Formats: sequence, C-alpha cells, structure tokens
Amino acid sequence: MKVIAAVRAVRLDGDRARRTLLSPQRWVNEKAVGPTGRMAAGKLVRVVLALLLLIQLGACDFPFGRDPRAATPVPTVSPAPVVEPTPAYSHPPEMGIPNKVLVGASYGANSDPGEFEQKIGGTLQIRRTYWDGDKVDSAVRTASEDIAVGRIPWISFELPYSWAEMAAGQGDDWTIDLILKLAALKAPVWIAFHHEPEGDGDVRDWVAMQRRLAPIVHAHSDNVAFSTILTGWNQLYGEAQYSLDALYPGDGLIDIMGFDPYNEYGVVKDGMAITYPFDFGLPTLAAFAKSKKAAWGLAETGYTDDAAMADPRWLDRIYSELSAHGAIALTYFNTELNAYGSWLIDSPTKIKAFSNILKRAKEE
Repeated sequence: MKVIAAVRAVRLDGDRARRTLLSPQRWVNEKAVGPTGRMAAGKLVRVVLALLLLIQLGACDFPFGRDPRAATPVPTVSPAPVVEPTPAYSHPPEMGIPNKVLVGASYGANSDPGEFEQKIGGTLQIRRTYWDGDKVDSAVRTASEDIAVGRIPWISFELPYSWAEMAAGQGDDWTIDLILKLAALKAPVWIAFHHEPEGDGDVRDWVAMQRRLAPIVHAHSDNVAFSTILTGWNQLYGEAQYSLDALYPGDGLIDIMGFDPYNEYGVVKDGMAITYPFDFGLPTLAAFAKSKKAAWGLAETGYTDDAAMADPRWLDRIYSELSAHGAIALTYFNTELNAYGSWLIDSPTKIKAFSNILKRAKEE
C-alpha cells in the first residue's frame, strides 16, 4: 500500500515536483524545449522521483551503487532459542512415577534383599518380585514390607487363566481382588501381567489380555501403575509379530513400558561365546514410549562376570544413557534363578559398580 501511494503522489504533483527537483535556470530551459521535450522530461522526472520515494520507503534497493543509508549497519538481535519443555507424565502422583532414573533389583527367590543392601550400602529404590496367580496374599504382604522401608514394589504376575480366557473376562474377579488389596496399601505399586510374552503363545491373545486388564487396574486404584514388560531384544531385532507396535495394547492403557535387555558378553550359545556388544536401542525404546505418553525403563537387566571384567564402567554408562533418554528405572536381575548368564552381583567389581549407580540415583 505504501508503494501505490508514493506513485500516485508523483503523478499528481506534476510541475511542482519538477520545480523542486531542478534549479530555476534549468526549469526555464526545460520549459523552452517544447511540448514533446517537456513530456519526455516530465516522464523522466516522475520516474526518478518515484524511484527515490520507493527507496525512502524501503520498497527497493538503491540503484546507483551502495545505499548511503547502509553506512552504519543496524545491529540485529537474534531471537531467543526455543526450549522445548520436558514432557510431564500425566499419571496420578499416587503411582510414584518419577522424572528420573530409580535403581532397583530382584534378589534370590523373592528373598529379603536386606543382606544385599548391606553389601551395596543403601536401600533399593525399586524391588522386583515374581508371583504365580495363586500367591496374591504373599505378593501383597511382600509389597507392604517393601513400602515400609522405602522401596517401590514392581510386581510381575503369572495368571490364573490363559491369555485368551483372561481377555474374555474369566479373570476379572481375580484381577479386581488383587488390585483392591494393592490399593489398600496407599503407596505406589507397579504391576505387570505375564512379562516377556515372546515365545509363550499367540501374542495377539496377550495384547487382548492387556487391553482387558488395564482399565480394571485404573478403575479400582490410583496408586497402582499398569506396566507391560517385553524383552527389548525381540522388539529391536526379532520377528514382526513382536514389534513395539504389534504388542502395544492401545493409547491411555500403559503407565510404564518395561524392557529386559541383557549384556550377554561371554555367554555361550550354540557352542559359540558372544563377543560382540549388544546395542540396547535405548533411543528407539525411549522414542516409542514418549510417542505413547508412557514412562519407560529397564524392568530387568544384567551383565556377565566377563563383561564386568572387560568393561568395568558398563553399568555406570548404561545408567547415564537411561538418564539422558528420560527413563525412570534401572532394575537389575540379581538372582541365579532362571539365569543363563552370570548376572549375580557378588564380585567386588560388580558390587562397587551397583553401589555407585544407586548412590548417583539418590543424589541426582
């Protein structure tokens, strides 16, 4: 709009504009050139005036070399960088889902971890336990003991019925009874139903079972966080039926996504010792959990004695990587039960490494 107004002003100003631009003598000479000359001169004057006005208004560049207005550069102020806020989980605070990595472990056959805690010099922040479907009261009693000393219970349950039967509602009463007993503890409890399903049956039934049980957990408690726990390896390197998307039961159901990758360095499989590093794929797991608005962490992990000797700082490094990717848990599988590798924390190297990350978790 400023450009159009400027052009119109030149056209309407006529002779007065030319008198302003030219000296008196040149004005007389210009008047003497006759109608044709006056028309040509007038047109040139109008063009020059229009161009000068456009330059003044900033609508075009200076046409005769460097613009004298640019002799003193105008400082520019860079806009402040946009800082993306850290996404806050929308889960009820009663679930105790943190915004940092907590360190925990299983111990023996759901054994009291007090002896282990003395070795590492502190109380675990999370304790993993594993129960059959007919051990509800034992699980609740153990969870109560953990809460009393400041541990968050992270419980895995096998089911009283098949995945398909649970998905059809046959286990609803069992689930409600369990969740009401855990809700009565009035402290954070994290629960998983049939962790690591890969290879245990038709995983479509497992997904349907999770889809059935999650709303029951949420409807009957505020303090119980619903989690799913997968191997991690199968989601990164396994068959398509075990992909993250394939085993995801739906939005708004999962509070915590747990994964169970291990450092298998030195483990012998099919007559060959594993000598290559296993990439845990933490950025991939973190990105998927974030896209589903779920917290995530390692529900189990471990490293062999050989790995500890070859890379003594491995555990500390994994803790740092989990923290950098927004995980909430590093929970160690500290038992020889169902172990195919030397996971147990009983050497001075491993005790020191675990003690260090527990101390970091409590200080950060």
